Amino acid sequence: WVKEGPRMAQVLLQAGANDLGGTLMNESISTAAGSQHGQRLSPKELRSIARGIERPALQRTTTYEVLREFPLELDDQDLDAPAWQRQDGDEQFGSYAALTSASHWRYRSELEARRSRLRQSAAATPFTASPKASSSSSSSSSSAISSSRASAGRPFSSSSSSTASTAFAASTSSLRTAASAHRGRSFGTPRGLATQAAPLVVTYSPSYTIVPTFECFNSCSYCNFRASRGESHAVWRQREEVQRQLEGLRSRGDVFEILVLSGEVHPKSKRRRAWLELALDICRMAKEMGFEPHTNIGPVSREEMLELSLENASMGLMLEQSSQRLYLGQPHADASGNATNNSSSSTTTTTTTATTTTTTAAGPYGRSGRKAPSKNPELRRRQLEQAGELKIPFTTGVLLGIGESHEELVSTLDDISESHRRYGHIQECIMQPYRPGSRDEWAPRRTFDLSSLPEVVELARARLPSDIVIQVPPNLVFEEPEVLCRCLEAGARDLGGISPRDEVNPDYSFPTVDELRETLSSWGFDLRVRGAVHDRLSHWAYGGTSGLPSPHFSRRASSSIASAPDTAPAPKPAFFSVASQLTAATA
Repeated sequence: WVKEGPRMAQVLLQAGANDLGGTLMNESISTAAGSQHGQRLSPKELRSIARGIERPALQRTTTYEVLREFPLELDDQDLDAPAWQRQDGDEQFGSYAALTSASHWRYRSELEARRSRLRQSAAATPFTASPKASSSSSSSSSSAISSSRASAGRPFSSSSSSTASTAFAASTSSLRTAASAHRGRSFGTPRGLATQAAPLVVTYSPSYTIVPTFECFNSCSYCNFRASRGESHAVWRQREEVQRQLEGLRSRGDVFEILVLSGEVHPKSKRRRAWLELALDICRMAKEMGFEPHTNIGPVSREEMLELSLENASMGLMLEQSSQRLYLGQPHADASGNATNNSSSSTTTTTTTATTTTTTAAGPYGRSGRKAPSKNPELRRRQLEQAGELKIPFTTGVLLGIGESHEELVSTLDDISESHRRYGHIQECIMQPYRPGSRDEWAPRRTFDLSSLPEVVELARARLPSDIVIQVPPNLVFEEPEVLCRCLEAGARDLGGISPRDEVNPDYSFPTVDELRETLSSWGFDLRVRGAVHDRLSHWAYGGTSGLPSPHFSRRASSSIASAPDTAPAPKPAFFSVASQLTAATA
């Protein structure tokens, strides 16, 4: 009766309900939510509900023990009721209904004002596809939405369903028309969803990258980062040097996130522990100075990851591609019997017949993955699972244009989605196009067609859970601003860490924050700051053992995405020992 009122309560009793609950005095929650019935009812009034449908009443305790029976033939005079039940309850205790109807009551007045603003906004800003779209497409979209709104209040019927379907089809068609028109327009014209209402938020992290060492036992063909042991570039950083660097950054006050990015020391190496301790010390120093550390140093064991999680706001590892074929450097056989090494940007083909088989050049990880043992997709997928089990806010990503097929790209995105749906731990997915650098060995063979990146972002947005934010590195696409604009319109909402230098792609400098803000504003996007961990996962930062130390945390932009689950499935047995997965020959 509290929610439905006495008359509906009788209908529900006749349908099979057999309890009316308690008498109450003032049920404020339902009334505040708009119910007209959440008020006090006396025991006699409750019994009258049952008697009105010729049902006897029983008075019970909270444990359903019968205290008294009220058969229908009994003259139900409320003689034994206490004084407060016989008197006017509103007069003695006040009426919540009267309170909530008062014009000066804060909640109700704000609620009505909000509803009024929404009604005015809906009436004043009908949906249009694009300022650049044709007048016919705009009018069809507006009329379609109007038809949909007009049918919203009617009971469902096949005709109203048809009207709604027609409206949806018309509005979708106008959006497609606008998108097609956009691809041919000149750069710099504001358009897109962001111009329809308030600007859409795009985030970035003011960051600085510290590299403990460039030394790496992997030798990926596309890499512009690594150095071999013994090279001057492979020298390990000294702690005192890092401390001075962090103190200088703290005095500047414009850096939130410290990205600890390192080459990998083989798990069987005697120097592995010293390498991990160096990374841990850098994270500790950064945390103590008020920065938010984010570590990405390659696959680590469960014990190493747990240690790192206690010193990091978040962590990360690129999945890159989950194709075992691509990792092993095998050709991709298409439906016509050709062996292809293809990517979203370029294709090389070698014909095969029933009697002869030709081979293609080895993939980016060498033949059978020998050049990059830690890039094994199975190993990296397990890292995603391990991070989820340990409740670590995590960033991963896809490397585009290294020979993957469309089906393999979809499979990679689905692997990321599956892991996140189990644990809710993935903050961002980076869609990183391969760009040739001055030191890599992959450049002479192929590069990524930037014009296809918006379609890849659109695919990722369709396949990834909505609370995974899609990130596009601006320095890799800013030479073609039109591509960045289309990526944002396709669903990218983060630009990653903006720092003085991209250590992974040193040939591509970041645009300044002012340049990005001005450019994005012209497109109708609002560039805002975030930290190393998204708000929805901040309770998992630093192993969940403490709050965020950064004084900048309150200034960050909210992610506006769903909260991660508070619990995760029980940890599974470790899939791998890092050392056992890598060949001893590469140590």
